[in-house]
Amino acid sequence: MDMEGRVMVTDHGPFLLINVYVPSTGSLERFDFKLRFCLALQRRIEAMRAAGRKVVLVGDLNISYLKIDHCAPEKEVRDVTGWYTHPARHWLRSMLRVGGGHLEDAFRVLHPTELHAFTCWSQKTSARETNYGVRIDHILVDEHLVEALADSAILSEITGSDHCPVRVELREVSWSDRPMECRPSPPGCAKYLPELGRKRQLSLARFVVPGQKEIGQKRPKPPTDETNKTLRQAKLVQLFPSCESDARSRRSIENIGVKPRRLEAQGENGVGSGNKNNAETENANAWKKLLTGPRQPPVCKKHGEKTVLREVKKEGANKGRRFFVCNRPEGLPNNPKSRCNYFEWY
Repeated sequence: MDMEGRVMVTDHGPFLLINVYVPSTGSLERFDFKLRFCLALQRRIEAMRAAGRKVVLVGDLNISYLKIDHCAPEKEVRDVTGWYTHPARHWLRSMLRVGGGHLEDAFRVLHPTELHAFTCWSQKTSARETNYGVRIDHILVDEHLVEALADSAILSEITGSDHCPVRVELREVSWSDRPMECRPSPPGCAKYLPELGRKRQLSLARFVVPGQKEIGQKRPKPPTDETNKTLRQAKLVQLFPSCESDARSRRSIENIGVKPRRLEAQGENGVGSGNKNNAETENANAWKKLLTGPRQPPVCKKHGEKTVLREVKKEGANKGRRFFVCNRPEGLPNNPKSRCNYFEWY
């Protein structure tokens, strides 16, 4: 089920804790992998519950299954009424009691109508400043643990990532009258893996790719002066064009309307120094015409602020093209701190 190290299961006595990172959807192939991953996870949870264990599922599920858990649900689907027909949302709802499953969303049990409760924001658009995000980090508790819920919160004040932590508090009294015996660890526990069951640390040589030189082998001696004779760097004068190519360069400069610099011989009293300064100025202007540098960002019309340069990453005809947009963070249109709809191709 887990070829990418996305699942970790720990036994806490009254329940099994499944910490998961559901794949994101970057392409059609990854979308298919995401759905197969979710279905395999569902079968594993059903098998745990069939064995008499309670389950708590936590982590980044990469799914916002409620419209109030998304900053702009209308951008996700053209018809908001078809929100729940998305395969990933349909799967998550099927895991919850509202969809016939046996888990409950701990946050929505205690905060069923709270708005703007997000756990992930785009760092590229600084969307956290305007709280323009989604709630995709969940804690789903077993239906038999709902009565143990004491508190659930989103710790949005903790920064350092595009996600923030989520927290849930369970009361012990809810299962104190139904004590559970200490059960042995499941067969898939990491401590049973032969790689981790050794008393001594593995040799570093096990991690060396075959064919590479062994660790500790003597390094080759540095080259001597005799060998350096053939490896010396070319002289600087060899990088300049010859007289014939220099004449062609002068003709090309004259074609763009720039006069070539004329050198005059200077006497003992420094005659011709003024002409030399003028020639250097003309030379500098010529280079400025040839090397204009990057284009200066335009100013957005609404805020009068410099825009920022972006690049199209999505597959299509415009992939790789660059464009200017408002430099303010992404947000709702009625938020005065959010960016405007300024757009201009580079």
